Amino acid sequence: MKSFLDSLHDAERDRLSYGDVIEVARTHFEENGFDFNQSIDVTTDNPALLFNISGGVKYEHVLSGDEPAPQPPSVASVQRCIRADGLDKVGYSGRHHIAFDMLGHFNFFEHDEENAKRAAIVPAYELLQVLGVESIFAKCHPQDDISRNILAELGVLTLVDENNTHTCNQQRRSGNRVELGRFVDGVPTEIWNIVFTLYEGVDNSRVKLDKVAFDSGASLDRLVAAANGKLSDYDTENWKRVASAMGSEVPPSLAYRAVDFARAASVLSNASVVPGPKRQGYIARKVFAELVRLEATNPSVNISTILDTVTRVHDTKANTEELIATYNSEKTRVERSLKAGRKAVQARLDMAGGVLGAIDYEYLRSTHGLDEDMVMHIQKNST
Repeated sequence: MKSFLDSLHDAERDRLSYGDVIEVARTHFEENGFDFNQSIDVTTDNPALLFNISGGVKYEHVLSGDEPAPQPPSVASVQRCIRADGLDKVGYSGRHHIAFDMLGHFNFFEHDEENAKRAAIVPAYELLQVLGVESIFAKCHPQDDISRNILAELGVLTLVDENNTHTCNQQRRSGNRVELGRFVDGVPTEIWNIVFTLYEGVDNSRVKLDKVAFDSGASLDRLVAAANGKLSDYDTENWKRVASAMGSEVPPSLAYRAVDFARAASVLSNASVVPGPKRQGYIARKVFAELVRLEATNPSVNISTILDTVTRVHDTKANTEELIATYNSEKTRVERSLKAGRKAVQARLDMAGGVLGAIDYEYLRSTHGLDEDMVMHIQKNST
């Protein structure tokens, strides 16, 4: 009997897999003179960050001028990243993930600004073409004539955006950005963000640097979706495979939210980040707690199965047994908290005459860590 992993019809399979896109990118950048580097650990030594949030993090001190440039000075990589902001968006937009891989290319440093911009923009655009991405557009600052001319030579529809500037490293360095993307249902959707470091200082204090640097980032999920003509990252095969394990009765937003948090849990486990009260451990605790909440409020969702499947399909390298053991440990901890939470909910119901209002929900959230879904779950299972 075929497993659900094998049950998708061949016509539904992606033309290019994640591994295909990585290998195409590797070959393309090496042919354009970039040294292709391996991903480093998702955790970081940067005291201002909990995790690597882009491929450029490990080059921050080079870009700020505090460390010498690597040799060769032109490199590319696919870096595993974690961003723990905006967790409420996960599962809905199809573009906002906790754990993800980011393709990037970097140069340190080029004396001529036009050469630097050409070396950044042209290979990125050509890779999108090689991958078969359709409806490509670009955005750049209205005063960035060099980038606009390069894009015009390439025949790219270019939109101007006065916000396409950036500052970095406590605003010591600044420059502008070029975005490459595609139109999705008529809406310009970013795929690739290229940042140029041009000035020392910002605003009126800016002094032109003798050498120009650039770094870039393109989410591998977005590249795979674009290469396969999908509207959303969640429409690609890796996401659909895992979500299908939950069955058609589970709403898509719930299914993909569970898969997204499960992928993050698996990546964290592979990086030896365990749930705890501080720093990386606190983020892991939030991730695992959300998985516990999703399973508690949706009986048809089996998180252990999802964790096992997402580890294999998304190739996170995590030890499945250890991952599930960590989940079960956090599940026990949350259930103990819920036991105390039930008493708090009942006490609040007694005070409110049996009907909870906004103030009651806020109290239960801020004092006992119970969101509205958990409170409703407690009420439903207490009757």
